[in-house]
Amino acid sequence: MADVVIALAKNPRRRDELRWDRMIEAAVESRRLGLGFSLPTQESSRGAGVSIARGRSHSHPPDMRILLNGATDLTLFELDSPGFEVEVAPGVHAHYSAMQMFANSLALCTASALIAYAEQIDAPTDSLAVRVKWDYVEPPFRIGRIDMQIHWPQLPESRLAAAQRAARHCTLHHTLERPPVVLTEVNLEPAPLPEKEEGAQPPTPQP
Repeated sequence: MADVVIALAKNPRRRDELRWDRMIEAAVESRRLGLGFSLPTQESSRGAGVSIARGRSHSHPPDMRILLNGATDLTLFELDSPGFEVEVAPGVHAHYSAMQMFANSLALCTASALIAYAEQIDAPTDSLAVRVKWDYVEPPFRIGRIDMQIHWPQLPESRLAAAQRAARHCTLHHTLERPPVVLTEVNLEPAPLPEKEEGAQPPTPQP
């Protein structure tokens, strides 16, 4: 430990990098991916909770936009907005399924880390966008490569290297780099449901 302290004292730049890394980790941990995203309650043609649109609607507060550029290509915009809306690019035949949700989660996790970093340096993030492309491999059939491009025109050039490090501090990055043990079990019993409180009223559907 003493050797590390001496090395950092001799290298102020590395010391600053580690300081930013620790601050980013603490900020991300405190946020717990807490951008405040919640699924809209409206029903859609693709299922409850996700708005699927071919065009934008301005009749409700803006949602985070997920643009499907293709079956293995999507972009996230307006990352500070509540809820999300899925759009399909013109001429594209794709739908929002499990693989898109996986890529979306990685992009959102990365954006969360970057927004936490932006708060530390007081940088705006309204122009921040994350594009994810992926390829499949087999056997077994799985995602074999993920390419992520982060677009942040408002980021000061002097902060580019630090932002690159911040992007890698997302929880899903760490999880993919150190794969977890996945235990899968099929049960014959029905899934447990929360007990209803006495006198509780069902939620009122929103238009």
